[in-house]
This record gives sequence, C-alpha cells and structure tokens, in this order.
Amino acid sequence: MPAEIENAYGPHIIDPRSGEIVESHICWYHNVMNLLTKWYMTQCGPLDKRARSMRFDDKLMGELIRFVSSHEVGHTLGLRHNMGASWATPVEKLRDKAWVERHGHTASIMDYARFNYVAQPEDGIGPKGLFPRVNDYDKWAIKWGYQYRPEFKDEHAEKIGLMAETTRILAANPRLWFGGEGMDEDPRSQTEDLGDNSMKASDYGIRNLKRVVASLPEWTRQDNDLAEMYASVRDQYGRYCNHVATHLGGRYLNNMPGKEPFELQPAALQLEALDFLGRQVFEAPLWL
Repeated sequence: MPAEIENAYGPHIIDPRSGEIVESHICWYHNVMNLLTKWYMTQCGPLDKRARSMRFDDKLMGELIRFVSSHEVGHTLGLRHNMGASWATPVEKLRDKAWVERHGHTASIMDYARFNYVAQPEDGIGPKGLFPRVNDYDKWAIKWGYQYRPEFKDEHAEKIGLMAETTRILAANPRLWFGGEGMDEDPRSQTEDLGDNSMKASDYGIRNLKRVVASLPEWTRQDNDLAEMYASVRDQYGRYCNHVATHLGGRYLNNMPGKEPFELQPAALQLEALDFLGRQVFEAPLWL
C-alpha cells in the first residue's frame, strides 16, 4: 500500500454459520520496513552488528519481513493475538544462549514480543535467539482449529470433546496459554513485553538502551536519522516503564484448568515494581 503508515495487517472474512474463512489477504504498507529498522536497532543494536546502520542489507531485512509476514499469515488463518505467550518464558532463560536459540523467546508468533531485548552482549546470542518464530502455541492453535476429527458424530460432540482435550493439554503445558489481546489489567498479558517478570526484563532492556543511546550518533551518521532513532529509544523506555506500572494493583485473569478466575497480583511483585519506578523513573534518567 503506497502510504507512509508504518504497519501491516491480515484481515479475513468469516462465514458466521460455519466458521469458514471465505476471504483473506495481507495489507503491507511500504513504510513497515522503516518501522522494522527502528525496532531492530533499538532493541538489538548492542546484540547484532548488522543493526548498527540505518541501511540494513537485504538478508537482514528479508528476515525481518519474514517475521512480520508470518504474524499476518497467522491472522489470515484465523489466529488472534496472544499477548500472554511471552509470559511463559522465565526472564533468565532469555539470556541462556542454548535455551533461547532452541525454544525462542516467546511461545507464539502472534504475541507482540518483537525481539529479545533482554539478552546482553556478553551472552553471545545469535539471530535465532533474538527473532520470534512460529512456536508451540501457534502449532497447537492451528491443530485445534483445522484438525480433521472424524471420531465425533456432530459439531456438538466435537465441542465437548475438544473442551475436554484442551483442559487436559493446558494442564500439562502452560506454554499453550491464550492470554488475549493485552487490553485488560492482567500484567502477564501486555504488548511489547518479554518474560515472566517485567521488572527484571525492563532493567535488562534499559541496560541495552543505554548502550544504544551512546552509539546512536555513529550508527545514524550516514543518513542523519539521529532524531528519529532517539525518539524510538525514548518510546522504548516508556514501554518498559509502562510494563512495570501495570503490575501495581493488577490482577490475573485465569482461564487455565484448576485456577481461580481472578488472583491479585502478588505483593512481592508489586513491591518490585515500586522499586523499579523509584530507580528508573523518579531518579531522573539522565542517560537519556
């Protein structure tokens, strides 16, 4: 689409009588490549030397486009966002090279988990541990929605059978939890966040942002994009702080087997959030 919008989306039209997807396509705005450049430099500049210029080579940009288009293909197949998928990954595993390169940093490509900003330069993590991928939740959701089940005699028996099956599988594998669109008070389900502890993840993210800020004059020198990239860093810092603030007074909204429908955010995590805001917000972030 010839517009300056920095986005892409994958709408579809569904027959409400059957659930059949009768039409779908992906809308790709030209400037999504500019958005990808800002995201990757801001989040992974200290981790991948290919991100230290405003002109990414075709291989890197191709990988970035593949990530976004895979997410949009998920929408065309009927998958919703799953903003809780990243909560299934312990924060420290995001710095474990062998683990994160094997399992990925989020359980779903349908999360807004972007890139592994928790990883630190000394961890030596490669692109396989920095990029999202089609993962456990996505494969399970597609199987649930598309698998042919001839053992059920009608749609009513199928619904009962699938509910029982889903309950059993979720109890055994919490990585398959569907956390929704990230629009409620549950701090586990947020856009742009990583890991199971926003305070630890945001502290690691800010460590990398400090490295990015120090390097931006050099990385943007050729194309004079310092102001735009500085704004990207500032916005990313705001995201980290908002991830933490959501923990204050938050509550968990559960749809997992054996869980209470609502749980208050543990007091220890709320105190962690207060400590983070004291250190990273109320003590002026002069590094910015």
